[in-house]
Amino acid sequence: MKLGDKNIDVKGSQYETDGCYESENKILVIECKTNKINNFNIRQLYYPYRTIYDYVKEKKEIITLFITTYENIIYIWKFIFTNPLDLTSIKCVSFNRYKLQLLEKAVSKT
Repeated sequence: MKLGDKNIDVKGSQYETDGCYESENKILVIECKTNKINNFNIRQLYYPYRTIYDYVKEKKEIITLFITTYENIIYIWKFIFTNPLDLTSIKCVSFNRYKLQLLEKAVSKT
């Protein structure tokens, strides 16, 4: 892989992903955290992305999402790698937040 202008040979790297889903034309890679997060290690998205990219190349779009939850709010960042071979080419292309509203269970009085 490339790290900026340096070529780096990575061997024996281990990673896990929280979710990976495939459809006919796309592959979705998800990394999730359950705390308020201001930053994360890019490798958590890049390594699974790169492994998938090495198999599918340009045949399928690879979507990478980083999701966190904090105080009933879900935060979702969508990232792309403008150069699949360069870890530092990551770009955030969208960000969304969703507030969870819990429905109270109706209790009937009889």
